[in-house]
Amino acid sequence: MLPRKKRLYLCQLSEMIKTGLYNPQCPPGWLPNGRNCFTVRRTGLTWDGAQHSCKRLADGSHLADLKTLEDLFFVSSQILSHSSLLLLWTGLSDQQTF
Repeated sequence: MLPRKKRLYLCQLSEMIKTGLYNPQCPPGWLPNGRNCFTVRRTGLTWDGAQHSCKRLADGSHLADLKTLEDLFFVSSQILSHSSLLLLWTGLSDQQTF
C-alpha cells in the first residue's frame, strides 16, 4: 500500500447561500471572492483528513470545489503569490459515490 500523502488544503464556504447576501461576510482569516469565502490551511493532512477538517471549520464549509472560472482565477492568484502552496488538496476526488 502506498503511503497517504499529506498536503496543505483549501476550504470553501458559500456564505451567499447562508445569508442571502451577494457580498459574503467571511469569518476571520477567510478570503472573500464573489459569493464564496476561501481559506488555505497550512497543516499537512491526507485528503480525507482535510475534508473532515474543512467541515469542522464553519457550518457549510468544505474542501474547495472550484466550479467557476472566477473562483479558479482567484485561487490561482493566491497560489501564485505563495510558492509554498503549489501542492494542496481541493474537493476534487477519484472516489465514487452511489
